[in-house]
Amino acid sequence: MVTKAAHSNSKKDDSETAHENDSTETYSIDESGHVFGNFPSYYRFNLVSERLRFLNQDTIQALRNYLFRIPEQDAGRPAFLLDVGCNEGNLTIALYRRLVGIDEFSDSGHEREAKSFDISCVSRLNDLSQRQKINIIFRFKTEEVESGQKWYQCSVYRNDQLLAGGSGISKRVAKALAAESALSVLTCAAQNTPPPPIKKSLAEEEKSRRHLFVLGVDIDSKLIKKATMKTVDVIGGDVICFKTGDLVDTVASNRLLQTFCRENCNGQTDGQARFTLVTCFSVLMWIHINHGDDGLKQFLQYLSDSTDHLLVELQKWKCYRHAEKRLKRLRQVVPGSFYKIQHKHNIAEAIEHHLLAPKGQFRYRKTFGVTQWDRPVILFSKFRIPAIEYDD
Repeated sequence: MVTKAAHSNSKKDDSETAHENDSTETYSIDESGHVFGNFPSYYRFNLVSERLRFLNQDTIQALRNYLFRIPEQDAGRPAFLLDVGCNEGNLTIALYRRLVGIDEFSDSGHEREAKSFDISCVSRLNDLSQRQKINIIFRFKTEEVESGQKWYQCSVYRNDQLLAGGSGISKRVAKALAAESALSVLTCAAQNTPPPPIKKSLAEEEKSRRHLFVLGVDIDSKLIKKATMKTVDVIGGDVICFKTGDLVDTVASNRLLQTFCRENCNGQTDGQARFTLVTCFSVLMWIHINHGDDGLKQFLQYLSDSTDHLLVELQKWKCYRHAEKRLKRLRQVVPGSFYKIQHKHNIAEAIEHHLLAPKGQFRYRKTFGVTQWDRPVILFSKFRIPAIEYDD
């Protein structure tokens, strides 16, 4: 599916160097990212992989199980993910791909194809079948995704009985993965050990899970336009959408989010739009600078009311100071609210104080790590997601 978009609180802040001006396009100062953090070409100097590296296989599996499980009380209702300040959508799309298993722990399809299969497995399986005098047959099936890209499923049969399977972005990849799985099954049989389970195809997984609807929002309409022009592979009935909007404006944001939920949930919405998971990477500093302590508190309250799980990347005071220096160097007005910020040297702690109980709504915290920009990536939860080991 080629998804279309709109816009949000731009997520990007990056602070430490002059990388923000790497873009070859001509932007006015207001669109250069120095005021609101909506940096063009942001992901050229703050890589998507720097955030996703914290979401290891166990964490992703835990999130998958939580997002895709179909609760009885929500039968027919999809899981909703909101990415606040999505910029050009690179991280939004990469997170979706990892959650649904299209992209397993690499930044590109080429990387995945090069690292995740061994073509020699095919010849090794053929040699083994000749030694054991069994008949091995490979059968292929093509799954069409809405973007037009093909996804190949290869099944290996032994004497007309299904033995193993594999899937990939080409027949070569799918065949190699299927052969590798078949070798494992035959080896386990020879050693009298139980074989690993056959991985479900994308089509099979689609039938057994609820859909995932993803919304990326940013205040910069030009960045959102770029996001809407990207070709995005989505599975089955999933949706990825990008919209322009300022989520600090609660009236406008409620209208935007409720419309998205209503359009993608058969018109069924009650009150404020709620999301299964909200992500907010390097956005809160810009809201804090432009709207002060009160504005930040109100926005944290809004996020808390909108989700049961909030994944954030926080900036420290030094990032604020770098932002101030850039504005002065560019002869831009530093918002007066910047000089009224109270918690200057313990901003992360102050934000956690507003989010966590007893003052906040979230009860649990999981710190995944710190990025190369020295920013912690933290998950706040109102209840525990099984298999995630929380700090408290």
